[in-house]
Amino acid sequence: MGLKDSIIVKNRFTYKTGSSGGTRGATPGEFVLRYMSRPLATENITPAKLKEEDTYITKYMAREEASETLDNIPEMKMSMRKSQKKGGVAFGYGDVALSNEKLLSVSKDIQSEFEKGHTVMETVLSFREEYLKEHGIIDEDFELEKEGDYRGNIDQLKLRLAIMNGLDRLGRSYDDLKYVGVIQVDTRHVHCHIAMVDKGRGTLMHDGTQKGKFSNRQMMQLRRGIDLYLDEKQTVKMMSSSVMYDKQNALGFIKKFTFKTLAQQGKPQFLIACLPEDRNLWRASTNRKEMRKANAIVREFVTEVLSDENSGYTDARLSIEKYANYRRKNEDLSLQEYQKLIRDGEEGIITDCMNGVYSVLKRIPKEELKIETPFLDVMAMDYDAMAYEAVVNKDPMLEFGFKLRSYSSRLDYHRKNYHKFDDLYKSYEETKNKQAGSEDLAAFCQFEADYNAMLMVKYQYFLSFLPPDEDIQTQFRDLMDKKSKLKDLINMRNDPAFKKFKNEDAAEIYGINVYNQRGASRLVKGQAVIIDARIERFTQSIEKDEEKFISVLRDNGFDYDGRGITRKKMYDFDDVKALDLHHLGYDFPYDARISKNNIDTFSVFANERYDLFIKAREYMIKTHQPLSELPEQDVMFMKSYADKLKSEPNLVIKNGESDEKRRHKTVALGKDYNIDIKSIISSTVKSIQFDDDTNEIY
Repeated sequence: MGLKDSIIVKNRFTYKTGSSGGTRGATPGEFVLRYMSRPLATENITPAKLKEEDTYITKYMAREEASETLDNIPEMKMSMRKSQKKGGVAFGYGDVALSNEKLLSVSKDIQSEFEKGHTVMETVLSFREEYLKEHGIIDEDFELEKEGDYRGNIDQLKLRLAIMNGLDRLGRSYDDLKYVGVIQVDTRHVHCHIAMVDKGRGTLMHDGTQKGKFSNRQMMQLRRGIDLYLDEKQTVKMMSSSVMYDKQNALGFIKKFTFKTLAQQGKPQFLIACLPEDRNLWRASTNRKEMRKANAIVREFVTEVLSDENSGYTDARLSIEKYANYRRKNEDLSLQEYQKLIRDGEEGIITDCMNGVYSVLKRIPKEELKIETPFLDVMAMDYDAMAYEAVVNKDPMLEFGFKLRSYSSRLDYHRKNYHKFDDLYKSYEETKNKQAGSEDLAAFCQFEADYNAMLMVKYQYFLSFLPPDEDIQTQFRDLMDKKSKLKDLINMRNDPAFKKFKNEDAAEIYGINVYNQRGASRLVKGQAVIIDARIERFTQSIEKDEEKFISVLRDNGFDYDGRGITRKKMYDFDDVKALDLHHLGYDFPYDARISKNNIDTFSVFANERYDLFIKAREYMIKTHQPLSELPEQDVMFMKSYADKLKSEPNLVIKNGESDEKRRHKTVALGKDYNIDIKSIISSTVKSIQFDDDTNEIY
């Protein structure tokens, strides 16, 4: 079935005649509200907005209120419908889901343009069911039995976006095309009603009115735009807008909103809660137990800020290296002394930045420290104390807090080490003149990268409830956009219509209007090889982007099949669960007997890791390289633990000592100190200077 039969386009139009009439009615604005968006024919996208300033919560506040005050489901549904009115039903004017307020405004705007003499086009798009199934708008197993069965069974979001893409392409034929559309599901065919108006001059007929009828070319532009979008997004999982998914959608939004708020403000709040009451102790250099937790958090925060390319840290490190090179040259320093000088310089920057953070926090008035929560009490505890309370005393909240902290830390640790050793191995592979014996170090790096990747996956399984980073969604959209553009370019290259063009300018305009691509004139000039080269470069660029994207996804417990994001992980849980038995002493409330299979798996990895490490260490010693780059302590501990398990197959718990609990006070989430903290870190870094003549840092 061709595209013309799959997407049926019907259009009519109306324009003002006389003082109060029109060729097809005089109130197109009311048509939008009265007919297009009538409740029984439409469905909204969740969450829906009542007003533009709403943060998508109005509807769900109404739901909560309804659930508490109303006695039955029908009453509850009616209450929620009344609360949102027509919010989320329509799309257009640059928004995939118009608020009730915006829809009213759009209706008035269309009516106003009609009164000014502009032609209002009323278009209906009808979609064949087979076409919608083919492109994932409707589930393949769906069977229509009666009118209205489509409600809740179509992917409203994807179909709206596809239609908007088609209308954007159509809009190239107009000066300033504005539209509002509504997908209706009350008949035996999914169809979309669209009201459009060109607010510019447009194409005028002989009587001075704007042209309202679509040409065959314009209808094909519209169809092709819809089809290209759906073809590209075909494998994106269906997201029906039915009531059965409404709760999940709302929950997803609230989780995302909450996570974003906590990410922005939660860290300073949590840090303050971890600090002791005595502000004189708030410094980076102390070894006091009360500051151990806070210093770890501040160090992590500072390191994160310094990783930003605009932090000034790169320039500071270059200054350190310049200073160290000066000292090495003039004082004949050894390699170890030179490297220590650099490490000390970098540590000095981090310490100064940490103290800068504390200087900001010390300025917070004590009267703002008034927030107390049980969970903050739990999360602010010392690690050993938390483990004791969680495991030995079996406190459920403490157990959750401990596992969340512990698993998050382990995930972060293994993720960093995976990349560290993977980069080292890749560096070895790219080295042309390899030193004798370096293959031993490379073999260990390769093993260590794989080992940490497997443990990274293990803790991804435990933390699957955490929401994905918003950057992942952005990267996915960018990648899909690039692939869509590449497909447009390939389709333009292969379009036989260019063989009929004689005029280069006409071919160029056709390429821009139909494929949104420049350079089509080269196909007329016999320079298709230039387009082929563009396609090749673009393809290579996308392949690199995909490789980077896959790496980011796998870091976060996802994967990519070339068309969409999946939750598939690199390893099965059973293959990775027993690889760090030597670190699980806190994880169980009692001594646990370990199965022979798990001991055998752990021992194989422990022994292979140890053997590879010994060879790598010998190479490092022989070449006078610092052993601190290798995880010697952990390798040795893992090996001794594996040897012990052969005779004692028990996982022994580590009973720490519980600190005295205290109420941890902090600031409210609305108090955001992130900006001040980041500013002081940046200022601290940029203030550090090195004097080559005096060998002093000031």
